[in-house]
Amino acid sequence: MTTSRVVVVAMLMLAGRLSGQSLTGIVREDSTERPLAGVEIADDRRSIVTRSSANGRYALPNLPEGLQRIHVRLLGYRPVDMLVTITAGQSKSMDIVLVRMPVALDTVAVKERSTLGVGVGFEAFDERRRLGFGKFVDSTELRTMEHRRVVDLMRQFPGVKVYIPSPPNHFKRVLVSSRVEGRFPCLLDVVMDGALIHRSPGPTAPPEFESAFDLTTIDVANLAGIEIYRSAAEIPGVFNGATAACGVLVLWTRR
Repeated sequence: MTTSRVVVVAMLMLAGRLSGQSLTGIVREDSTERPLAGVEIADDRRSIVTRSSANGRYALPNLPEGLQRIHVRLLGYRPVDMLVTITAGQSKSMDIVLVRMPVALDTVAVKERSTLGVGVGFEAFDERRRLGFGKFVDSTELRTMEHRRVVDLMRQFPGVKVYIPSPPNHFKRVLVSSRVEGRFPCLLDVVMDGALIHRSPGPTAPPEFESAFDLTTIDVANLAGIEIYRSAAEIPGVFNGATAACGVLVLWTRR
């Protein structure tokens, strides 16, 4: 076989390996959940670039397998950089939430400086909230909600779903998910007082109810704060573990 034919065959084989590896999903605005059009999604080297359509849908095709850094940009919104693991021959679905940038430029500068050295404990609760990602319920708000169940609180947040197995599982676990992919809910990791107490099985695996975190076991009166990150794009580095692709629910108890 001549050198030119070898090169052509190698290129065709590479194209075949890449063609089935893509990242797809919908880009939405954080506060309204409306789809966002014209959002630029690109790989780290900007060799693969696409934009979301009028209904917010995007498709980033031909991604190499392995860990990839994806950049998401739209004028007027806080940019998002996220790490995504691409599996050979598979398409991965991931919805993206963008947060509108404040108008005051000095406020933006303060928020961006706060990303340096953001803490992991409850003492950094307000620091993380100032970053503008995720949803937060502080102790003042919680004290006015002690008559409500944590399950009901979760239902009030856009992009968060309370998952009750149907038909009812005999363990009767009540879980929290950010979305449903195929037949399975994309369950959130659960962190309590800085410790991981429930590890998500990931977006494509059925939940293990025997070991799953049960939302009904938590009393609002015992909580000092709640943080909800609904996608990998929102999660701060201190909570972004290997199984956090579906999001993270962070609970802080009163002491």
